[in-house]
Amino acid sequence: MNLHIFFSSIESETRLFKEAQYTIQNGIFERVSVCGLWSKGLKVNDMLDWGLEIYRKKTILNKYQDNLFALKISILRKIVALLSLVQYALFVLKKALKFKPSHITCHNVILLPLSWLAAKCSGAILIYAPHELETERTHLGSFQKRIEKIIEKVFIVSCEEVVVVCNPIAKWYKDKYKLNNIWTIRNAPKKEDVSKKTSDSDILRNIFKIPSNSLVIIYQGIFGIARGTSDLLEIFSSLEDHDIHLVMMGIGEESDIQEIKFYEEKFGNIHYQPAVQMKDIISYTSSADIGIFISNITSLSYRYALPNKFFEYMHGGLPIIVSSNLEYLSEIVKNRNLGWVSHYEDVTKTILDIDRTKVKSYQDKTLEYAKDAIWEKDAEQYKKIYSSQAI
Repeated sequence: MNLHIFFSSIESETRLFKEAQYTIQNGIFERVSVCGLWSKGLKVNDMLDWGLEIYRKKTILNKYQDNLFALKISILRKIVALLSLVQYALFVLKKALKFKPSHITCHNVILLPLSWLAAKCSGAILIYAPHELETERTHLGSFQKRIEKIIEKVFIVSCEEVVVVCNPIAKWYKDKYKLNNIWTIRNAPKKEDVSKKTSDSDILRNIFKIPSNSLVIIYQGIFGIARGTSDLLEIFSSLEDHDIHLVMMGIGEESDIQEIKFYEEKFGNIHYQPAVQMKDIISYTSSADIGIFISNITSLSYRYALPNKFFEYMHGGLPIIVSSNLEYLSEIVKNRNLGWVSHYEDVTKTILDIDRTKVKSYQDKTLEYAKDAIWEKDAEQYKKIYSSQAI
C-alpha cells in the first residue's frame, strides 16, 4: 500500500491523481490512499471511481475560520493554526499506524518531518515528491523560507527516492544536497486525455462568435496574479482593435474569475471559458491559434517551471508565447522553435508582430514535440521508484 501525505484539500491535484491511478492500474500498489485537509462542501472520507482513497481531516481552524478572520488579534489565529496542524499530524500518524503502508509519499516540504515520523512508526519507506522547487517558491517569506530550507536539508537524506517535475529542478537537488536518488517525471498529460478530439475544430470560435480570420490566443490553467492573468487582461484590452482575441480557460478564486468577467463585458475580444473535463481539453485547446504563458515572477521555482499547460498547448498543435524570465520554458521554445520568447514588458509588441500566415507552420513542430510528452512514458519510472520493499 502507498500512503500519500498532502497539505491541501485534494480537489484538483491532477499530478497526485495521475500518479495514484498509474500505480494502481499497473499493479505497483493494490491500494493507494491520501491524507489531506477538509474544506467546506467536501466529504471527510471519499473514494474516486478508479480506487484512490481520500481521507480529509476537519480541524478547529475549519470550525472557527470565519470568526478568526474577523479578529484583529493575529496571535490568536496563529495559535489556532498551530493547533490545527497538531490535529492533522495526529490524524496522519493514526492512519499510518492503521494502514501500515509499504511506502509513504510526501508532497510538501513542510510535511517532511511528519512524513518521516509516520514512516518510522509504520515501517514504511519514505518518498519525497515536491511539485515544484519547494524552498524557492513564489512569495515565500524570508522566515518561512529559512525554516523550510532547514527542514528539507535535515530530512531529505532520509528519503529513499526524490521525484521532481523537470530536469533543472533535478539538477538543483543533486547539486544542493549531493544526492543521486533523483527522478524526473514531467507533469505531461495522459495519453487518453490527448488522443480524444472532437470533430468540431472551431469550438472556441463558435462559442464566442469569433470571426474565422481573427487570431485566437488561449491561456489555460489556474488564474491568479502570480500566473500573469491580470496582466494578460490588461494587454489584450489594448488589442481589441487589432482583431486579436484572448480566451481565458480554467479555474481560480472567485475574485480572479470576476476580474475576467469584468473585462469580458467591457472588451469584445476577451472571453471567459470555465474549465472543461480533461478528456475535452485538447479539443478546446486545438481550436485556438496560439497558447500563452507569461509572468513577471522571478523566483527560482518559476524560472524552472514546466507547467502542464505547456504540454497541452503542444498536444493541441499550438505554438506558445512565453516570457523570457521563465528560463527553462524559454529554452525549450527557442531550441525547438515552438513559438516566441518575449521580454515581459514587450509581450504586446510580440503579439502585434506575429506573422499570422506562418502560425500554422509551427503545428508540425509542436506535435512532434508532443509525441514524447506523455505521462505514461515518464511514469514507467514509478516501477523502479517504488520497487524497494519496506522492512
